Amino acid sequence: MELIRARSYDFQNLVLQILGTQAETLTGPQMKELFDSAKGLDFLINWGMQHCILNIRLVNELQVMPLALQITAIAGTSLIGSRLTFSILNFLFPPIFI
Repeated sequence: MELIRARSYDFQNLVLQILGTQAETLTGPQMKELFDSAKGLDFLINWGMQHCILNIRLVNELQVMPLALQITAIAGTSLIGSRLTFSILNFLFPPIFI
């Protein structure tokens, strides 16, 4: 997997660069106007669902889950080590559920 080089890593730019589609944006006042009618609410719900689908596609394309698993494994081992040092100093911790 190659690194992503972008000027900005916000949602719209990532969708455009990685997925090649345009993510529609709505401002606060635009969203407020959509609540005035049933047709506007339908549009808002569809807009939200489209953003959910784009998020899932980004997670899949960027392979976020394997990366999160690796980071968790690395951080988990260091956290367990730090728990041991703090337990020597008589700090109380909740139990670890694995």
